[in-house]
Amino acid sequence: MWKTDLGDFSKIDSVAALEYWLKAQETEMAIAVGVRAALRGVPLILADGPNYFQSPRTELHSLRALLSLAQLATRELSVEGRWTFQNLTRELAYPATLKDFSNATRNPELAAVSSATAISFDGYAGSAGDTVSFSASDKTGGKWALSAALTDPEPGQYLDSHDVLEKPLWPANIASASTLGAWASFRHTMEGSTTWAFWTAWFQGFLDGKPLDWELQRRVALIEDAVWEAGPEAVAKEIERIRTKFELEQEVATLKEQLSAQQQALARNPQIGDNGGPPMDGPNAKAFKKDLVLIWSDIEELETELAKPEPSPSVLKRVAQSLSEIALRIAAYCGATMDVSVKAAAKAFGATMGPVGATEIVKPGSIDAVAKAIGKFLTSLAH
Repeated sequence: MWKTDLGDFSKIDSVAALEYWLKAQETEMAIAVGVRAALRGVPLILADGPNYFQSPRTELHSLRALLSLAQLATRELSVEGRWTFQNLTRELAYPATLKDFSNATRNPELAAVSSATAISFDGYAGSAGDTVSFSASDKTGGKWALSAALTDPEPGQYLDSHDVLEKPLWPANIASASTLGAWASFRHTMEGSTTWAFWTAWFQGFLDGKPLDWELQRRVALIEDAVWEAGPEAVAKEIERIRTKFELEQEVATLKEQLSAQQQALARNPQIGDNGGPPMDGPNAKAFKKDLVLIWSDIEELETELAKPEPSPSVLKRVAQSLSEIALRIAAYCGATMDVSVKAAAKAFGATMGPVGATEIVKPGSIDAVAKAIGKFLTSLAH
């Protein structure tokens, strides 16, 4: 990675200086800096878009392009097919950007950066003949976007492109009141809306320096073209299906970790308690171990179903019901709540399972969380 002295950053005071710095960077870093600059224009795209675009679909394509460019910067996607700088930057839908990009003499990564930064710099006042016009900077916050963009190389000397995109969107003490005001207005207007819910959380994540999970973003970027062309509502429904499935997979992973720890604990302990204690054959222990087998069976069936292009709702419902019942039984064994305290587990199993269960008990709350996540996924499939 190209390094520079902190003092050298005082020389990055123009777009030309920024591009000169970018020439020494890896492609991913160049895209990351451009994406950060372009992201600062998102509130204007969302809040003021109808005044400049013919339909919300064009706004959606701009957001899709930025989402995909971020994936290229973090190497979640590879540059191939539709994932090219040309295809993505064309979807940003700004006349000035298109003209700049059409200049084939530019390196594609620098063209992508210039195109992306032009969005933040120009707002919606750019002309076809001038990709970086500040004639409306007071209105759009363009000068603030420029000021912020020229500070972006600083973290780039220490971090990779992935880390740079996880920095708060606006450097300390640099922010556009008009842009942030537009964002606050959009969030207020769209409160409760499902159509733009993902994009609201997506941008807020970048704003705070805590982007949404990159794998979730990658899956959204991979939505088929036909869905994107169908418009915001169709995309929102597909994103909800992707999100609920992703969250279900996360809950399953958490439960499997607990099940593995439980199995290892059982394997470490003998069938007779320490110092010749009572055998591990009490009624609660027997029932608990039987339910562990049932949980594994349910999880395997669930994962097999989720791997199918069209999971069966009836199978998912059956697995959810089974897991809910098991969760209730385990809570009953311990005489505790779904969270199951260590004290309750030790009391229920300490005499018959030795130390097993005191600290490594599978939490019924984790089992029930999978069942509830299945329910949410089923709801998304039904709409």
